[in-house]
Amino acid sequence: MINMHPSLLPKYRGASPIRASLMNNDIVTGISIVTLSPKEFDKGKILIQKELPISPTMMHSELRDILSTLGAQYILHSLENYDTLIKGAKEQQGKPIMSKKFYMDDGKVDWSQKNVDIYSKWRALSDLGFIHTFRAGKGNSLIRIKILSMELVDSNDSPILPSEIEYGTVLYEKSKKSLFIKCGQGWIRVSSVKPDSKNIMSAHNYALGFNLLKKGNFTKFY
Repeated sequence: MINMHPSLLPKYRGASPIRASLMNNDIVTGISIVTLSPKEFDKGKILIQKELPISPTMMHSELRDILSTLGAQYILHSLENYDTLIKGAKEQQGKPIMSKKFYMDDGKVDWSQKNVDIYSKWRALSDLGFIHTFRAGKGNSLIRIKILSMELVDSNDSPILPSEIEYGTVLYEKSKKSLFIKCGQGWIRVSSVKPDSKNIMSAHNYALGFNLLKKGNFTKFY
């Protein structure tokens, strides 16, 4: 019996290989057609591996669908040519890397990271509704805000501000109708959010609530 795994084994054995490749900002992934190991998943001998480049804007659903189509083609090919392929089957080479199952906590944005790394998390987990941040509430409380859209900001479009501005700083850019959030390196652009216990809000409506429409005003995400 054989199986298709959507990674280049032994890299990303486990539950979420496609999400792991996006989270880690990989530029290449692929599929592996392997024999079934009698004792453990994803440890069989390799019949075929095919690489696939990952574009820097590819989202999880797109990559999943492409890998599924590619995998189906090579499952069929492997079944038709099994007797030949099994003779050249090879043990997996290199140190295994495991992929984990992702949860809501994995979707918390760390604004100290580079914007490209934050965007990689968006590409990997946004379809699960996991991407979120926090703002200050009453007293010492924090209110979770789900992020419903995200784009990388080109350096030419970055707000012109003092270099010492802190990561997590949130500004509203009226011409773009978006929130701009400062990262450890670069900026992220957000056009809609959903605070806990609130309806979905456009960036403009969120800015209204925090007096961000006046140029120079800002708030913070944590």
